[in-house]
This record gives sequence, C-alpha cells and structure tokens, in this order.
Amino acid sequence: MVGIGWTAAAHIDNPDRGNSDIPRVAMWPNGNGLMAWSQLDRPGSANKRATSRQYHPGPGWSTTFDGVAAGVVAADPNSFPTIVVATAGNFAFALWPSVELHSSRLAPGVGWDAPATLSTSLVVRTPAKLATNEDGKAVAVFAQTFGTVEKVFANRFEVASGWRGAEAIASFGGTLSEISAAMDPLGGIIASFAQYDGFSQNLWVNRYEVQTGWGTVKSVASGTGVMDEGISSGFDGSGGAMVVWLDSQAGATSLRTARESSPGAWTMVTGPAGPASTFPVVARPFIDNRGNAIVTWSAFDRGQQQADVWINRYTTSSGWGTPERVRHGAGTAQRHIAVVQDAFGRITLIWEEYVVGSTSPGEVWSSRFE
Repeated sequence: MVGIGWTAAAHIDNPDRGNSDIPRVAMWPNGNGLMAWSQLDRPGSANKRATSRQYHPGPGWSTTFDGVAAGVVAADPNSFPTIVVATAGNFAFALWPSVELHSSRLAPGVGWDAPATLSTSLVVRTPAKLATNEDGKAVAVFAQTFGTVEKVFANRFEVASGWRGAEAIASFGGTLSEISAAMDPLGGIIASFAQYDGFSQNLWVNRYEVQTGWGTVKSVASGTGVMDEGISSGFDGSGGAMVVWLDSQAGATSLRTARESSPGAWTMVTGPAGPASTFPVVARPFIDNRGNAIVTWSAFDRGQQQADVWINRYTTSSGWGTPERVRHGAGTAQRHIAVVQDAFGRITLIWEEYVVGSTSPGEVWSSRFE
C-alpha cells in the first residue's frame, strides 16, 4: 500500500468542544491507529478530558470520540494522555497525570478499562512517558520532586500480573526537563532523561535488562540544550540503543543523534540537517526496534509569520535522508507534534495547529504517508 504519498491534512478533534492540545498517536502493525489528546469539555470551560479516536485503513478515522477515562481530567497543564500500543495483545495504553499518575488500557472493540493509579502525590513538571512491546508489556517512566532532588521512577506492566509498582531508577539535583522511554521485543527498557544543572542540560540513560533489572545511570551527552518534546529513545535490533533529540544552543537549533556503540559507551552521529531558511521550534523523534528513525518538526520561517511541518528519516544502512515538507502553514503554526510508523512503513503524523498572532483555540490535525 505504501507508495501513495502524503495525504492532505485532516481536522481530527471534536469541533463542538473547546480548545485541544498535546495530541499523541500510536499504531498497530496492521495499520490500525489510535490518537488521543486533551480537550476542554465545552467552550469556555477550565476542565479537560482525555479524548481518543481510532483509525482503520479503508474507512479512515472513526466518527466517534471516546473518553479515555470517566469524569473530568483536572485543569492542569500536564493533564494530557501519552499513548502507545502493545501490538501483539491488540491493546493500547493511555497514561496521564491529574494530581496522581493514571493509566488505562484499551481493548479494540471493547473500550477503555477503569483507570489504574500508578503513583500518588505526583509533584513534577516533567511529563511522564510510556513504552510497550509487541507482547503486551508496558512501562511508565516519570519523575517526582523531593525538595531539591528529582527522582526518576519506572513502573512496569506485565500481562499476567498488571502494574508491578514504582522503582527508583535515577536521582538528580537540578531540574529534569525531558524523559523518554522505549522497550525492546524481549522486555528490555531504555529510559533517557535531560537534566538542567543551572548552566546547560545533560543527557543520561538507564537500561533495564530482563535477567538483571535496572542498571546504573550512564552519560550520553553533556552541555546540550534539549528542547521541550524533543527527545526519543529506541533500540537498533541488535541489542544497542539510540537517542535522538532537538538541541538548541547559542541561538542555533539542530537535531542530534547518539548511538550506543558498545554497552554503556555512546557516540554522536551526524545530522539530520534541516532547511537553512527555517528555525525548528519543536521536534518529535520516533525510533523503531530495527534502529530506523523518523524525526518530524515544526519550523518557522525567518519572519516568524508561519510554520511548516517537516520530516526526515534515518536508516541504519544510509543514515539521515533529505528533509521533506509535509504541511505548509500559510499563517498557522504547529506544536506538540507526534509521529509513528507501522510495520508496513505507513506513517501517521499528528499535531496541534493554531493561527499565528491569534488567541483562537488550537485544533488537532493529522496527515498520513501511505
């Protein structure tokens, strides 16, 4: 099926409700998709609900909007769902904070189950992240603040026993600005974190091995400038790992890649390069279990009047390719971009779009590569 190219951008969220933000997207290997976002329950309200919508090849996006959890998600800038799918079990997970950290699991054709509480008294500015594998396993990685110390925790989900409980996997002084997580087919996990030490950001990782558990924190890069929503972790299919992030320093923004060349040892990879006439403001990397990667980003023109959506791809055989523009802003800009690819190479992009200089609410849009 792949070969048609990019579809026209489509409006995805519920037009009868209020402002939408921070969309997330996931796909099953057969091309079915799921997207979720936070949306006001009505225009002018301060309450947000985690809302989802499903995609099926052929019919397209469903005409119904499904609530991820009963009741209202608290009016909180971090109250949004982070969605990934556990493909072999045909399940999907949603993870969102609302005073406490909650998760719900979706069975296609059945619906969302009752939310589970993964952590109480959640006091953190860093959004939690979720990763799964094809056996239906999952892990939630999140941070909590204890005075001047921020700790990173992981809570693993096993199909037979459910959520296992939070484990501390890292502890830092300073501020944790970003977290990322990925899981390999055997249940191994890589978690990466960007820590601001008062001068610059440092990128760290910790790995979970099925036989031995969590290891020790390793340094990937120091003196970086990891931007919001701009970090992703993944495995290369041979036991190694990679991290991709959007790096902003001294007025210049670039996309950077690091690969684990040997256990615990990380090396930088060149690229990818973006168009010189644009200024990236938000990026979203995606890495599959074969070590291939996609990075999509929103970039303003130099006049800051509009932004376009761009995409670039990385393969283990040839490195980064040539940037491709997917969406021309024409007076609009994008934020909170998400990207995912299925087993057949079909790509789904999702983003929040708003009119530059306007106070009008944001809308959720999507485009697919087929």
